[in-house]
Amino acid sequence: MSLEQNKNNVELKELYSNVLEAGKDFDNLSELLDQVTEKVKLKLKSRIESLRLNSQYESQATAEEKLKIDSWYDSVNS
Repeated sequence: MSLEQNKNNVELKELYSNVLEAGKDFDNLSELLDQVTEKVKLKLKSRIESLRLNSQYESQATAEEKLKIDSWYDSVNS
């Protein structure tokens, strides 16, 4: 087998491997989305809780900001 054929063979194997990996991710897409959604919810909840612990939050946040933040917090806890 020539050097060029070996190079093409290695490239083909890599492409095939990439397709298999992407296909596996596609087959598990709903599970992956659930995992990402849960991570984002936990991060948002943690950050909101930290914000609420800040003594200046209550005095500096507008009513509109507080409503939005409360809405997000309620959503991640449902």
